Amino acid sequence: MVGPMAVRSREGAGGRGRRLVRMRAGLVAAALLGLALLFALPSFRAAAQSFLDLFHAERIAPIAFDPRELASLPAPPSPDAIGRLTWTGGTRHAGLGVDEAKALLGTVPLFTIAADGWSAPGGFDVTEGARAVFVLDRARFESYLRSAGWADARLPAAFDGATFVAEIPAVVTSRWADGEGGTVELLQGATPRVEAPAGVDVEILRQIALAAPGLPPELRSELGAIRDWRQVLPVPVPKGAEAEHVSLAGAVDAVLVADAAGGRTALVWIEPSGAVLGLLGEGVGGEALLALVSSVQPAK
Repeated sequence: MVGPMAVRSREGAGGRGRRLVRMRAGLVAAALLGLALLFALPSFRAAAQSFLDLFHAERIAPIAFDPRELASLPAPPSPDAIGRLTWTGGTRHAGLGVDEAKALLGTVPLFTIAADGWSAPGGFDVTEGARAVFVLDRARFESYLRSAGWADARLPAAFDGATFVAEIPAVVTSRWADGEGGTVELLQGATPRVEAPAGVDVEILRQIALAAPGLPPELRSELGAIRDWRQVLPVPVPKGAEAEHVSLAGAVDAVLVADAAGGRTALVWIEPSGAVLGLLGEGVGGEALLALVSSVQPAK
């Protein structure tokens, strides 16, 4: 039991490998990038050799989460208040047809649900891959921390002018209906790549995030317990919901979430390549979601 959220493990649930995955692009990206409040998107290829790759998700960690409990957290600073941010990409295109979506994705497969009775009348929403570079101003960041209530707001000198880069691949969402009241949202993407200069201890930023004033103690404990955080994809789970690890053929890790109170289910998994795929269901139970996975296939 993790707080009020039950986490179980189930073997032999059946399923499918070779699937790109992503659950709730905004939540997942926030979970990965938000822990330091200042990561954005990637990178100077020429300088990449001097950077340390921070994230490569290898497992999923369900995290009990209630947005109402975060109301007392200090407002995050604007990037310009603590450094300099350069952002490119991330354009969103809504209601695309299969061919249009495939053209935007290039070599990345576009996934659909090839099951009898299921259709996506609204088409595909594609958010193009984005890249950003953030240069930290240590003095301004420390000033923000002090004003927001951090008791000890000091960073090593190596952080002054440190450049953090990150890359978020394209994200695709599509909403499918079975004609009988059941709906499923299919999300596909990949884990972000975040890099920091060699010699900068990013664990310090993680500890700053965990010490945020107003962070609920239970959430602080759950996040702090993730020791191998560079290899973990945190997935926010509504409090009171049940999350269980399930076995999907070819997947590195997979988690099924059932929120009985909200009438929703979700299945998210990670591929060996780092790709992520998610199915979010309304009026569709967990077993039905697991059965539907075999119909999630690349568009022809």
